[in-house]
Amino acid sequence: MNPKPGRPANPGRTARRARMAAGKIAGHSTSAIARAEGVSRDWAAKELGSSECRQILASLVNGTLERLAQLYNTTLDTIEAGMKADKVVVANGCKLNLGADHYARLTAAKRFMELLTAGRPVPRAPGDSAAPKTITLEELERLIEQNKTEQPL
Repeated sequence: MNPKPGRPANPGRTARRARMAAGKIAGHSTSAIARAEGVSRDWAAKELGSSECRQILASLVNGTLERLAQLYNTTLDTIEAGMKADKVVVANGCKLNLGADHYARLTAAKRFMELLTAGRPVPRAPGDSAAPKTITLEELERLIEQNKTEQPL
């Protein structure tokens, strides 16, 4: 995508965006990508979020949609098999089914939940805030006075 109508895209910048997108796909952090390209982390994040970089990523994914669908189905089949897993041991040359393998089934359930929530933000508990709770000096003194009056020694 051209930055402005009528202006051609800069091939050097497009190549850099392609390298940065490839780094992100490979699982590298934005900081590591910025170091490799010799740019600031903020600039790298801005470039990775640009519409041209998104188009590069979309074109890479579009070429593999059929394979992605097959991998997704294989993943679901594997999780489903894990949810039906039984613990089997061999004793005296005979297979003995000990029943449900709860560890494997719980792991499969965990992986299924991770698959369902992939890419989504982690929900917060109601009333939970990331900011630390602070009180003023007056509030602290009032709490101390209330505590003294409620619990006589």
